[in-house]
Amino acid sequence: MISTVPTPSPLGRVGVGSLNCHSYHSLRYGTIPLENLVEQAVICGAKTLALTDINTITGIYDFTKLCFAANIKPIVGVEFRQHNKLL
Repeated sequence: MISTVPTPSPLGRVGVGSLNCHSYHSLRYGTIPLENLVEQAVICGAKTLALTDINTITGIYDFTKLCFAANIKPIVGVEFRQHNKLL
């Protein structure tokens, strides 16, 4: 009988992804496509993942759609900045 030991998740026991992720929708601040972000969360074993783009919510629909398809709970938010200062 072959026994396999599961590989530990780099996210720890809780399986929570980063709560401050910027996609390519955050112009000049993020470069990762939403598909790659969700794919990496699946690889890491995340159960939840947040998207907090800067000054825009244009990626939220696609983000939630991709997360639900990957069985990941999406957390959506936005980071508002004025003249590069966090509000």
